[in-house]
Amino acid sequence: MDRMVSTARSAGSGDAGNITIGLSTSLSVSKLRSVLAEYIKALPKVDVQMVERSRAQLIDGLDAGDMDIAIVVGEPRQHSGPSIALWSERIVVALPSKHALSTTEVIHWSDLRDESFLLSRRDPGPDLKNIIVRKLAAPGDAPNIEMWDMSNESILAMLEAGIHVSIHSESWTSLAYPGVRYREVRDTSGPSHITFTACWVQHNKNPALVRFLDYLRRHHHPTLVT
Repeated sequence: MDRMVSTARSAGSGDAGNITIGLSTSLSVSKLRSVLAEYIKALPKVDVQMVERSRAQLIDGLDAGDMDIAIVVGEPRQHSGPSIALWSERIVVALPSKHALSTTEVIHWSDLRDESFLLSRRDPGPDLKNIIVRKLAAPGDAPNIEMWDMSNESILAMLEAGIHVSIHSESWTSLAYPGVRYREVRDTSGPSHITFTACWVQHNKNPALVRFLDYLRRHHHPTLVT
């Protein structure tokens, strides 16, 4: 009986129970990997399940009750419920190693005005495209951007051909590709960033979700996006 009471109390406080977390980015390259590892270590009695889907599918899954929380990269479009900005990552440009700018430590957006960009149609490709347009578009002069239905990993692998450049969040620099170099890209106000956002639905009263949100608020803070 004592164990049953203790278990019930733990579940009610969010120290036990279960939570399903939806992701729109690969754990292999994101800060999210360390965040989730810290949470699991701190609360070993919580059964954590994770699913990886597109951002649109994650938002639909929240509404359908298939998951408790979704962590997306970029703007949480189509989500009308509560959300919090978690952290931001700097934007880097990925260049063929033979590119003239590959030996430059810091690249400015203006240096990329005449480049041909290659991005994935998958998240966060559309948000990265918006960043390029915001930084480089001028009246009568739109940046050259190609969107391919390929993974971000495949996009990076294609850069070795030397025809395109690409932009990604900083965590992707952990993936080394032959013939590809990463450089920070900035403008006069400093580095550019893309934000990770947590989304959930208001009526979800899962104590484990409440505890997870509290953990995120206490340990992770957003960076100013430029």
